[in-house]
Amino acid sequence: MKIGTKASTPDAIRALLEATRYDDASVRSAAYRAFQILDKHQIDDTITKALLKGLRDTDDNVIIAVCATVTALGAKVPGTPLFSAISDASISGKPNITIAICKALRSIGTTKRFSHVIKAVIHMTESDDDSVVATACETLGQLCDPSYRTLAIPTILKVAEHSSSNVLKSAFETLLNLSPLHADEQLVATIIKGLEKTDPHIHFCPAILILQMNKIPEDEKIFQMLVSQSTQRTGLKAQTALYILINLSQTTSCKALATAMVRAMTNIDANVRANACEVLAHIEEKAATKEVIEALIKAMGDESNDVRIKAWSALKRLTQKVATKEVIEALTKVIRHEVPDVRKNVCKALGHMGETAATEEVIEALTETIGDEVASVRKNVYRALGKIFSSSGILFI
Repeated sequence: MKIGTKASTPDAIRALLEATRYDDASVRSAAYRAFQILDKHQIDDTITKALLKGLRDTDDNVIIAVCATVTALGAKVPGTPLFSAISDASISGKPNITIAICKALRSIGTTKRFSHVIKAVIHMTESDDDSVVATACETLGQLCDPSYRTLAIPTILKVAEHSSSNVLKSAFETLLNLSPLHADEQLVATIIKGLEKTDPHIHFCPAILILQMNKIPEDEKIFQMLVSQSTQRTGLKAQTALYILINLSQTTSCKALATAMVRAMTNIDANVRANACEVLAHIEEKAATKEVIEALIKAMGDESNDVRIKAWSALKRLTQKVATKEVIEALTKVIRHEVPDVRKNVCKALGHMGETAATEEVIEALTETIGDEVASVRKNVYRALGKIFSSSGILFI
């Protein structure tokens, strides 16, 4: 039973209302679906009461038809009475009805949020039907505002223990919508589980979730997993992992991140070592510890050319913004490193520090290296001394 907008006259609407009282359930269903064409000004108390009555119908198809109509009408229908009635209809527990109810709740709009409605949707997540659980998760993500975050997040974390990919995907997407501010032990475990999944659509959400938090989860295992995944040759998963790590390194002084990258630089996979160097190039000053500098110095002697290049690039960037006493000491100690490229780049790094590196120990170490057997090392010794002296006002003879 369908009527066009021009045919939705008062007489036609009265006929539809009469049809909702027929004994034949198929007629009632068709009548309710026909309401989808109504304009907002035509949805008065009489129509609203008819919809409310339909939600209490004994026939499942009629209830589904009412939900479909509410979904189609969306914000046209008055949310206050329908929110409660629709959520109450969910007590049947039947999957097809529950899914229809969730869609209706989402379409009405999020201007009216009641705790008992949220609780009804939370109850739906306990269903044995994967489709119901996934739909309920999505509904929570759209209905919940920050005031209901503490009510919904524990539910979603419990749902995330589910083995179904469809449910997991919905759970992580919902967590993104709910935006947890801090990571407790359960959330960290959930993030790790998501990162372990091969499905990039599941993996993407927990990775982005880390970026959204006010305080990132300081769990080294998470960062180790991300740097390992960043080395996959193709795909969204690898790109996302490296993007997350670089962004985190620029926005946090989390020591767990730096520690994880230092450890990753001992990985047997050269791609892992190279990406760890790339992440360390962006870390904040507080995270640029002596251990980080020493690891990068060691990596400059790596067997992989890519690792050596990225290690030097990272060291160059760090020494320009982090010229602490510990960093200078770490560089000075390896100025006689057995690998010529390491010696050369250490001299370059000290030169980049300029006046900060104008200490007796540094100048003495560089002076002793003037006689290095490798021409490129000697060349960079002179350049380093020149930069240090010119920036500090010391006369270089």
